[in-house]
Amino acid sequence: MAKGGRVFGGVFALIGSAICLIMAWVFWLLNFLLSIFGLGATWIILVTLIACGVLGIVGGILLLIDKRAGGVLAIIGGALDLVLTILLVVMLLSTGPIMWLFVLFFFISPAILLTGGIVGTATGSEFE
Repeated sequence: MAKGGRVFGGVFALIGSAICLIMAWVFWLLNFLLSIFGLGATWIILVTLIACGVLGIVGGILLLIDKRAGGVLAIIGGALDLVLTILLVVMLLSTGPIMWLFVLFFFISPAILLTGGIVGTATGSEFE
């Protein structure tokens, strides 16, 4: 059985991944309704967001079964999500006014995902 820190990290990674996948859907919906970005940029961003979510889900599940590699996957997914979020915010702010609370919501996903990955990786295993 995993220690409390690994379980905490796994749950946080799963929550962050779920938010990341929700943000991918919201991004797709906003782009479909408002046509903010071109078709090529839309698919690249959408596929990358989905990949971040999948990395975080796999990492969270591995952390729940006490595997340190899950924390590494969650950190990679969270870091990629953070870079993509910064790029999205810069692109959205250059298009005109936007709701600031919505922009702040973009940063929740990578923060939770990175927190889960770091806590899960830093916590030692019960079997070590």
